[in-house]
Amino acid sequence: MDNIEVPTQPAESSPFFTTKRKALAGIMLWSVMNGIADLIIDHTGAAHLSVVVILIGAIGYGILILTWCKADSREHGEELGAGWNLYVLVFGVFALFAYLFKSRGLVRGFLGILYSLGFVVVMLIFDIIVVLIASMILGISLEPTPK
Repeated sequence: MDNIEVPTQPAESSPFFTTKRKALAGIMLWSVMNGIADLIIDHTGAAHLSVVVILIGAIGYGILILTWCKADSREHGEELGAGWNLYVLVFGVFALFAYLFKSRGLVRGFLGILYSLGFVVVMLIFDIIVVLIASMILGISLEPTPK
């Protein structure tokens, strides 16, 4: 019988599933989770929890944006200092814009911002669709109610 070599190393993961793309998928999932949480909070009338969800949401977005920036900085050979972590967590998407200019220059930085804004539009459309489906499944009316 022929000798068949069995690879001793696991096959490399697909280049499609890079850290940057995982971070983008995480941002999209985080957005959907926030949308559903807002839907449920609005339906239950627990307005005091809205502030908590907003705060947790902002921290989550900051962490995911930081993950993307760090992966991108490794790709582009940019050095991100220790203070960058706090900067991204506090300023979120504005820190992303600053990073895009820093790492790519003026023209490619603007292009990066356009790409990120396009991603936000797609994310919002996806979020609206998922929240509409969730409201139908949960039987929650999306009509505004007088308070």
